[in-house]
Amino acid sequence: MMKRVLLLVFGVLVIVPVVHAQTAKWKMHPEYDKISYYSNDMFKCWEDGKLQLLDWNGNNVLPHVVDSVTDYADGYALVLERSGSYFRIAGFLMEKGHQFQTLSGEYYTNRYSHFSEGMLSVIDAQGKAGYLDKKGNLVIPCRYAEARPFLKGWASVKGDDKKVNYIDQVGRVMVIKFHYGDLTVGTSFNQKGEAMVANFQDCAIINVSGEVTGKYRKSKKMPVRSYDYSFDEDFEDTPGPTNAKPVYEKGVEVFSYGNKLGYKEGEKVMLKPQFTDAKPFADGMAIAALDGKYGILTRVNGNVSSDVNGKNIMYVSSKSVSNFTFNLDLPSGIDPSSVSVNLDSGDGTMNPIELKNGKYTFKPVFDASAEAERFTVKAEVYYDGLLLSDLEKDFEVNYVRVSVAKPKVTKEYADDKDNQKVVAYVTNNSKAELNVSVTMTASVTAVGNSVQPVTRELKINAGETKEVSVTFKVAEQESVKVKATATVQGVTCGSSESTVTLKPFY
Repeated sequence: MMKRVLLLVFGVLVIVPVVHAQTAKWKMHPEYDKISYYSNDMFKCWEDGKLQLLDWNGNNVLPHVVDSVTDYADGYALVLERSGSYFRIAGFLMEKGHQFQTLSGEYYTNRYSHFSEGMLSVIDAQGKAGYLDKKGNLVIPCRYAEARPFLKGWASVKGDDKKVNYIDQVGRVMVIKFHYGDLTVGTSFNQKGEAMVANFQDCAIINVSGEVTGKYRKSKKMPVRSYDYSFDEDFEDTPGPTNAKPVYEKGVEVFSYGNKLGYKEGEKVMLKPQFTDAKPFADGMAIAALDGKYGILTRVNGNVSSDVNGKNIMYVSSKSVSNFTFNLDLPSGIDPSSVSVNLDSGDGTMNPIELKNGKYTFKPVFDASAEAERFTVKAEVYYDGLLLSDLEKDFEVNYVRVSVAKPKVTKEYADDKDNQKVVAYVTNNSKAELNVSVTMTASVTAVGNSVQPVTRELKINAGETKEVSVTFKVAEQESVKVKATATVQGVTCGSSESTVTLKPFY
């Protein structure tokens, strides 16, 4: 009976691998509700409404989770815990070395939640304002209704009587030569040593000696009141936060496809679109969200390459197909033991596979009786849940049917030179021309001689039959087992064997 065989034709037999010049992995796994850049070596990470301040190794620099951390100013940040509608100061975080200093006593932040000239304006449990130094000592008692930051050695404070004064860092009051009565408004000094003061409608500019250096009257549309801060911006220039801002890298870009975000370097895909949020890379790291949970990526130099190679697929029956090999190469920064691969070998289902030395050999799932024209192999490579690369190859299927007749002698006896030939006939029952490789082997079952295997390459047209032969030297009658095997692209597609009797000429 003629055997059915199948050939998978690539067009070009080399499968081009998917190659990335760089890839990335999780530095911090995606398990946070939100992450934001804090400084050049730390991130704010929120989970269930609580905040951790993590360094680039994922270590929390604070002793416990908190509710908020201010930006650095004057070398310190405030670590805050919510208490009702207020934030209580749990301690200070030093910008140099990121050392945490616990604050003893019950103090809360106000509008000015930052150090300036070594002093911090706070309020106590009774709502009164005063000043702490960087060691957490209360150096000016909490006795004011409002206390602004120190600048140029002075701070504007307001008492319960709504009167404004300027005090130095030991509490001494500045003498101000303002001739319109008590002050009701007084800004902080700016870097020029100027402050704006007012008594309702009457405004003036003073210097750090309390002398009036200029006049200013606001319009009737914007009168000055005791609670009016609308003109602060003209004079106040309190030093801002000193946190380093991220310097985004050039070359690696975020791109979107199918409502997902990924990264690419030039035209090369670095990470496939899979993120629900993705920030640009800065200092080799990027904040990204996978399924709504945030983590931090770090770049890995090197290639992630995956391909499927091996012989062309060929069925020798409806249940047999040649092997394929999936190959995976990883850069040194990726731990192979943490890599997982899912493979669709043709049935449309992704199944996990186990690699051995970066390889996996499989038989594609294919229904030869369906006479399908296409065949697809897919693979996905994951590292800690991160899709590093994927592969999808769609091939054209070409069916091949080759039969091999049983080997036989062409003549009953050897010729006068003691040569006797054994032939096998190979028939191409396919619809197209084939390059068929036929190997004939012989083993002696009696005594006498044998021959080395003989291989012939045949180009056989559709419906054509060609022969392959092997010649024996015959000294005496003996039985020899001869086998002929036909292959296409190294895949066995037909074979036959028989025992023939060799007879000498005489």
